[in-house]
Amino acid sequence: MDFASLRPLRALPLEQPLSFGGYRSQSSGGVPVSWVVRSDDYEAVFREAIGNPRTLARVPAPVVRPEYLVAMKMVARRPKDRLDLADLLSFDVVDIDEALRIIEQPLGAYAADYVHLQVGEAVRRGRLQRRRALGRLAAASLLSSFALIC
Repeated sequence: MDFASLRPLRALPLEQPLSFGGYRSQSSGGVPVSWVVRSDDYEAVFREAIGNPRTLARVPAPVVRPEYLVAMKMVARRPKDRLDLADLLSFDVVDIDEALRIIEQPLGAYAADYVHLQVGEAVRRGRLQRRRALGRLAAASLLSSFALIC
């Protein structure tokens, strides 16, 4: 489970620092937790995401909006995050214009082009059409894995 926050959670012990800010730990029940407190060039994206959360039924913490999750997955730059981004864009839950507004200023035109390419690829493969029925459920699962603590 990933959490984005403006500050560390004192009750959650630091086990391994994250290179971009924050740390890995685990809950008292042994669930792996990444507590993300960005302290790099993309801190502003996370601050804006934390300031604009949404709620989902049966999720006890506010979660990031899908449009912000697009930006957050892009700046993570890990293979897993690239796959998550492709899936997120194929679920038909992202307001593409809003996602582009969010990413263009801090990430630039290249990032906006990348989002367009990912959406186009999902449409070409037919993934967007096939996933519409399952999209809301799958996207809710992906979104609920990245909670926000304001």
